[in-house]
Amino acid sequence: MTYSLHTYPREEELYACQRGCRLFSICHFVRDGDDLNQTKSECESTCREAYAQPDEQYACNMGCHNQLPFAEQRQDQLEAMMPRIHLLYPLTLVRGFWDDVMSQAQGFITSTWTFYLQADDGKVVVFQVFC
Repeated sequence: MTYSLHTYPREEELYACQRGCRLFSICHFVRDGDDLNQTKSECESTCREAYAQPDEQYACNMGCHNQLPFAEQRQDQLEAMMPRIHLLYPLTLVRGFWDDVMSQAQGFITSTWTFYLQADDGKVVVFQVFC
């Protein structure tokens, strides 16, 4: 967020405000910012180092301060996008694994026996036994 030139009487202050906005973004990126207050403090510290004039420092600090709501909103959006695991998901995963193992074991253990017998009259009798 930047301000038009009429907000500050001098062009240097406008650039200082814009630089404060950029500094906040850089500090937030470098810290992988979970703590936005710490990011804001670092940004303000950088403004003090960068500008000797109080008006320019103030404009730079305003740039830092005005980025805070946007960073909070972005952080909320990122948290909303994070996938959440349902409490029972690990249980269903284990159950599915168990079903697969039991199915394979049953297929491995199950066997079929087939007996062919021929009767005295020449007919063939088939016996199948499933174990």
